[in-house]
Amino acid sequence: MKKRILYQTLEDRNNNKAVETNGPGYCSSNKAWLCKGFYFWEAGIETAHWWGKRTYANYNIRKGYIICKTSYDYAADNFFDLVGDTTHRQDFWDTVDEVEKAYPGKTFTVAFVLAFMREDKEFTDRYLAVRAYPLLSRRNLKQLLFEEGSPSYIEKDAPIQLCIWNDYKSFLTDPFTVVGSYPYRRQWISINR
Repeated sequence: MKKRILYQTLEDRNNNKAVETNGPGYCSSNKAWLCKGFYFWEAGIETAHWWGKRTYANYNIRKGYIICKTSYDYAADNFFDLVGDTTHRQDFWDTVDEVEKAYPGKTFTVAFVLAFMREDKEFTDRYLAVRAYPLLSRRNLKQLLFEEGSPSYIEKDAPIQLCIWNDYKSFLTDPFTVVGSYPYRRQWISINR
């Protein structure tokens, strides 16, 4: 087993014990990036803070947030990995080509393509989750060029997102615990979107 830490950011409703008892929050939004499911940040607690400030200070919500922590087994083969598995990325882009042929002229999202893939029972039986790196979601990350004058770089704390589609209990390896509560602060409004 090779554990990776996951963080989830939720609205602070002064119910930490209930959150720990009931488990992670489920995203049912039709705008969910990786389909509906239980969303986590793998890149570290900084990304969970960024999401909390971005989400709960902006969009006129103006509330505090909590951060919860758990882990999963990175060595397992039960998640579709668009970050670290080149075969999975190729399968995804092959499906994009298939979807474009089936729906010519239509614009697609990542979630639409993943939903299309999840219509295949073999896919849904094998993969409980998806792992992705949403490019350009976070700004002002520290970057290091591969070579001077080149536009190519790597980022520190790149935001890796993991979405568990259904049964989080069989996927997560540690208890779901609240690690902190963060009351709303007006200065969060300036956080990059």
